[in-house]
Amino acid sequence: MALPKNLNKLKTFSSWPANYRFAYAMDIVGIFVCLGFFLFGNQPAEGRVLLGLGFIVCLALGYLMPGWALNDEEEKAKRAWRK
Repeated sequence: MALPKNLNKLKTFSSWPANYRFAYAMDIVGIFVCLGFFLFGNQPAEGRVLLGLGFIVCLALGYLMPGWALNDEEEKAKRAWRK
């Protein structure tokens, strides 16, 4: 499984804007919540299907989000230039 190609533009997780870091952290929480309820919850079949879909979506987002993340320093410089 290859990482997104534009991942190399990011230095570290701390270089992401705060809202991206929060969204990524909530994605990780979503993975564990969906997995926990799927394995240990007492849901009917349709509940398990929805939890499985939520788990798959969270995994996909966790894989794709680093490629979408912006560099906070670059974004601040662009906003300052526009003003």
